[in-house]
Amino acid sequence: EYKTPLMLAVLEDHVPVTRLLLDYGASLEAASATHLNALELAVDAGKKSVMHFIIVLQYVFVI
Repeated sequence: EYKTPLMLAVLEDHVPVTRLLLDYGASLEAASATHLNALELAVDAGKKSVMHFIIVLQYVFVI
């Protein structure tokens, strides 16, 4: 199954690596083989720390 490095960090609930990958241009919009993006994978896997981080990050960039 296809997963990006960002998705792997998300599935490990590893916020520092998730932040690093995003700082270097990883896309939150990329989809896995099951058509889920990083946030959807986090929600599906119950990874609360990284879910919170991504939601706050998206909120900050929208304003």
